Amino acid sequence: MYVTEAIINRRKVPYTLYVNPVCKLTVDGGTYGLRTRIVQVGMGTDDKSCNYRGTVIADRVGTIEINGGSFCAYDLGFDYGMPGDEWGTYGVSDRELTAFGTCCYNGSATVGVSPMNLTINGGLFNSSGYSIHHFFSALSEAYAGEDVIEKLTFPTINGGVFEGAIGYIGRSGVECAFGNPIAELKERTLDTMISEDSFVHITIDDGYHNYILKPDNVTFDEANCHDFWMMVIGENLINLETTPATDGQTTYLTRNTSQIDHFTVTYTIPDYLGTRIYINPFIYVFEDRYSGYGQDYVEVYYGNYPDLTVSVQAGIEVISIDDTRSGMTFYNTYEITVEAPNPPSIVTQPAMCRVEPGEWAEMTVKANHAESYQWYMIDDTFGKIPFGDNVFTSMIDGIEGYQSETLRIMMKEPCKISLYCVITGIDGTEKKTSTRNMYFGAAPSVRVFSGGEYEEGGDATFIIWADYADRLTWMVVDRGSGSASFYNLEDFAEESGFTYTETHQKMPSGIYKATVTFHNVTQASVNKIFVGYEMSNAIDTTEFNPENVLPFTRKEIRPQITKELEPASCLDGDSLTYTIQAMNMTDAEWRFEKPDEDGIAIAYGIDELREAFPESSFIPSFETDSETGESTATLVIEKARYEMFDYTLYAYASSSSGIYLAGYAQLEVIPVKDFEITDCQNSSSYITVCCPEAGDYTLYIAGYDSFGKLEAVEIAPLHFTRGKASYNTQKPLADYPDIRVMLWDNLISPLCSLYQK
Repeated sequence: MYVTEAIINRRKVPYTLYVNPVCKLTVDGGTYGLRTRIVQVGMGTDDKSCNYRGTVIADRVGTIEINGGSFCAYDLGFDYGMPGDEWGTYGVSDRELTAFGTCCYNGSATVGVSPMNLTINGGLFNSSGYSIHHFFSALSEAYAGEDVIEKLTFPTINGGVFEGAIGYIGRSGVECAFGNPIAELKERTLDTMISEDSFVHITIDDGYHNYILKPDNVTFDEANCHDFWMMVIGENLINLETTPATDGQTTYLTRNTSQIDHFTVTYTIPDYLGTRIYINPFIYVFEDRYSGYGQDYVEVYYGNYPDLTVSVQAGIEVISIDDTRSGMTFYNTYEITVEAPNPPSIVTQPAMCRVEPGEWAEMTVKANHAESYQWYMIDDTFGKIPFGDNVFTSMIDGIEGYQSETLRIMMKEPCKISLYCVITGIDGTEKKTSTRNMYFGAAPSVRVFSGGEYEEGGDATFIIWADYADRLTWMVVDRGSGSASFYNLEDFAEESGFTYTETHQKMPSGIYKATVTFHNVTQASVNKIFVGYEMSNAIDTTEFNPENVLPFTRKEIRPQITKELEPASCLDGDSLTYTIQAMNMTDAEWRFEKPDEDGIAIAYGIDELREAFPESSFIPSFETDSETGESTATLVIEKARYEMFDYTLYAYASSSSGIYLAGYAQLEVIPVKDFEITDCQNSSSYITVCCPEAGDYTLYIAGYDSFGKLEAVEIAPLHFTRGKASYNTQKPLADYPDIRVMLWDNLISPLCSLYQK
C-alpha cells in the first residue's frame, strides 16, 4: 500500500483536525510505503527553516493500535535544498519525511486539546526522516504560559523497531508560542512512553561514536536526531510459550515421586527482529541447591526430589547483536510441591445401572492416586473373574474399558451381572470397590393374563403375554373341597384326569407368550379350579401368587374358527388380501403390531395405518352365508407398500362372548427393484408398469399391422407412483396385430419396453 500526500499549501490552509475524533484504527500487519515529491517551504519544528515532506499513515483518528506491519517513508529524489536544514541533507530535505505520523488537534481555544491515543505493540518503522512523528497535538496559543505538558497524552510503545528520529510536535512555531513548556517537553525521557517490562535497545550515531543507551537516558530532544535507532521488544512480540500449560507467570503444581514432567520452550518472533537479536532459550531447575542447566527441553523426574519444593524457570533471553551486555529475559515460573505417593482412595463408588437388552450399560469409579484399573465379574460357576481377552469375555455381546475408570457392557438378552473394580495406586497398593449389579432388562412382568372360558365338554385355554420372561410354570389351585390344593400341570392331570397341552413362544419383539389348554372341561370345574403362574429370567423370579389366578368359567357362545388368517405376499404397489372364516362370528377386528426401536410391540388400528400410508387403501368387509351360517371377514390392502414389511396383522373374530384371535401374519410386501412393463394383453386396454420410484414418465404405445407397418402411436405423459401402476389406453390393444409399449423418463431415456404379437 502506498500513501502519497496531496499538494497543499500548509501556510495558507490551517492544519486543523476534527474537534472530537472518535474513530479507531487497528493495524495488524501489511506493508506500507510512504512517498512524496512535494516540497513545502516553511518554518518547521523548533522554528527551523526546511522543506516539508510531512507524509502520514493516519490522521484525524481518535485511537490507533498497531500490532504489526512494515512502514517505510522515502522521497523521490528532488533536489530542493534550503538553508537551515540542520540534518545536513540540503539536497534531499527529508526532515519531515515520516514513516508513521499522526496528530489530533482542534483549532478551537474554547474546547482545548483533543488527545490522540496511540499504542504500538509491534512493527518496523523506517525513514530517513522520522520513524514516528506528530504523535500528539500542537497546542492552541490560548494555553501559552500554562502547565500544558500535563494536558498531553503520550503514546505507549510496547514493541517495534524504529529506524529514524522520534518526533513529538506537529506544528510550526510552537516553541515561539509556548516557550518554556516546550523546553520542558524536550527534556522528557523516552521511558515516558516505553513499557518498563520491555527490552529496549537504543543507538545514536554522532558521526564519531555509536552510543548504546537506555530509554531513561535519552530525552525527546536527543531522539529528534537523524541517526537515531531504537528497538523495543515486549513479551507479546516474542510470543513465548512453555509447557506444561501455564495459568499465569507463576504456575503451582503438585506432583508425586513417581511422576515425570517434560518442560519445553517455544517462541515466535517477527521477521524484522531475526537479524537484530540473539535468543537463548533456557530452562533452569532449582530445589534446595541449583541443579539445572539452560536449554529448550528438560525432563524432570520427581523421584530425585522427595519431599522438596522444586522451582522451574522456562523462557528466553533476548540480546541485541551489537550489544555485548546481557539482554532481558522473558520466562514463566513453575512452583512444584513433590509428595510421596499416597495409596489409592475411592472418591465415588460405582452405581447400579439398568438398561434395556441391546443397550450399553456404564459403571464408573472415581479414585485419587490411581495408577491402573481392573474390573471383575462374579460368576456362580467360576467365581471372581477379571475381564480381559479370554473365553469368558467372549460370552458378552460387547465390552469396553475393563481396564479404565468407566466399564461399558452390552448384552442382548435379559440378565444380571455383578461387578466390582480393583484399583492399583501409584504406591503399588490395591483398593477394591463395592460390588454393584448391571441389569439388562428387568424382572418378568405380565402384560395380559386371560382365558379360562369353555363350553361344556370343550376346551379351556389360558394365555399370558409377558415382558422379559424366559421360563413360565403353570400352577393349578383346586378349591372345591373347602381347602386349597396346589398342583403343577403334571400333578394336576394325574390327580384329576384332565389332559392338557401347552405352548411357549418368544416373539420377534421380545414379548413372551405362553398358553395352556385343558381338554374336555366339565361343568363341575366352574369356579372351583383356578390357574396361575410363576415366571423367571436371569434377573429375577415372579413368584406364584394364589390371589393372582383365573377360574374356569363357562362361556356363552364363542366363534368357531373354520379358516384362520394365512400369510399373503405381493409386489410393492399390488394388493394384499386376507380372509378369516368362523361360525358364530358376529364381526371381525383387524389390528396391526410393529416393534419400536427398543423391540417393544406397539399396536395400531386400521385408521392409524391409513394415516401412516396415505397412498394405500385398507378395505375391510364382512358377510354371512345365510344357508350355512358361516361368516367371512376380508381385509384388502390396495397399493401395499414394502415399508409395511415390519407390521404383523392380527385377525380377531367377535361374538357375544368376546373377541378371539383368529391368526396373525406378517405383511410381506416385496419391493420393486427395476422398471418393467408386466402386463399388456392384446385383449386388454390396460398397461401395468412396475416403477421402483415415483416420478414423471412418458408412455409410448405403437401399433403395427401384420406387415410391420406403423399404424398408430399414442404418447401419454404420466405420473406413476412407486410400485405397480396402470394406464388405460381407452383402446383395445387387439385392434393391432403387433404392439410395442415403451416407458421413457423425463430426460427422454428409455427405461423398459414390451413387444407383443
